[in-house]
Amino acid sequence: MRDLFETEPPLDASRTMTLYDAFYQTQPLPIPSGAMDKMRFVDRLTDCLDECEGFILDSYGVIGLGSAPIPGIQEFFKQLQRRDVPFVILTNGASKPAEARVPGYQSWDLPITASDIVSSRDASYQHLLAYRDKHPECRITYLGSEVQPFDDIPGIIYGSAGWDEADLYCFMGAIGWTPADQLALETALQQKPAVIVTANPDVSAPQVSGFSYEPGYWAMRAKAHTGCEVVMTGKPYGPAFQLAVTRLEAKAGRSLTRSKIGMVGDSLHTDILGANSFGLRSILLRSFGLMSSFDCHEMTRRMQIYPALVAEII
Repeated sequence: MRDLFETEPPLDASRTMTLYDAFYQTQPLPIPSGAMDKMRFVDRLTDCLDECEGFILDSYGVIGLGSAPIPGIQEFFKQLQRRDVPFVILTNGASKPAEARVPGYQSWDLPITASDIVSSRDASYQHLLAYRDKHPECRITYLGSEVQPFDDIPGIIYGSAGWDEADLYCFMGAIGWTPADQLALETALQQKPAVIVTANPDVSAPQVSGFSYEPGYWAMRAKAHTGCEVVMTGKPYGPAFQLAVTRLEAKAGRSLTRSKIGMVGDSLHTDILGANSFGLRSILLRSFGLMSSFDCHEMTRRMQIYPALVAEII
């Protein structure tokens, strides 16, 4: 597995799947992963509206790709509003608070406010609070050049003096992160062991022109090279999903049946695996994100992760 992390060639869908497969050979997996004989195909995501009490939507690959909205997403939100169906966005993007994401969504004419957005950043915040309560003298370093630290959890930004004395690294975003940064981090970890709390377990993110390396990849490379402990707080793990369901039920004003909450995503290893393990109705949007490069039947069998529903388009 270490060989997968020796260089960073241009990332495509095939390498992304290979990395995810290796990733989950070393990280504890949420279970269960669904059942092939129960997987159902529909033409459009809107065909699922009548069978769901609410929706949790991934951002990349469902709402947008990079700077462009997914075709049909505006009409989908209009239908949610007409039917008074609650929704939240659950993203592994954790560099900045929710309010920083709102202008981008609203520029696409989407009715999304900060209260509609839950991110793995929120789950990491809870984890850091609990860690600091147990280890009040711990030294925290935030990794990434364009991340906004938590105001009430002080720490230094990667690159500041003394960062390599950290007891815990919080990896929230990989914008601007380079192989040279990674090498410096791994050197520091070899000199002083520390925990990497990874808000974003994604190994890649779909962009208009390809895929980008994300914190999940860099954290697993550090683990492969140094043996450091890696803690994941975002999808597919439970903390992020619990926050999303709590927010969705608050918007609905009532308890919702988990199996009637549609979790819509483009990734088997984060959205679908996490939804299945949390008892949600997993819905794979196939045509725009990671899975658009693969035969859905073949890849779900290979990974043994099966969505409840597969929608071709929105």
